[in-house]
Amino acid sequence: MRGNGEHYDLGEMVPVASIHTARPYDDVEEIVRRILIEHGARIEVNQDDWTVTFPEGTTRVEIWPRADSTRFRIIFPDQYHIYETVTRYGVSILRYPSGEFPQELLRKYGKF
Repeated sequence: MRGNGEHYDLGEMVPVASIHTARPYDDVEEIVRRILIEHGARIEVNQDDWTVTFPEGTTRVEIWPRADSTRFRIIFPDQYHIYETVTRYGVSILRYPSGEFPQELLRKYGKF
């Protein structure tokens, strides 16, 4: 069960309108912002997090059985996808394809 009370099965695609997610590191924030906007998302920057509003037709599918966290693939209407990890404490962290980032950032942080 998600923090908002929704129940669904592993592999079930469900529409997603918006999420609250941790802000990215300062040195990757502009890249992440560009990725999301390029694929139709809107970003509201809050003090400690972002509210990301996805374009209509965006779906989310749970991709791993739950343990300490829940993992999702978020699929935009243009078929671009990112990943979301929701910790057991309800913190949402978005992850992006590594090819979107310069090598120096990949060496610094590992994967996104």
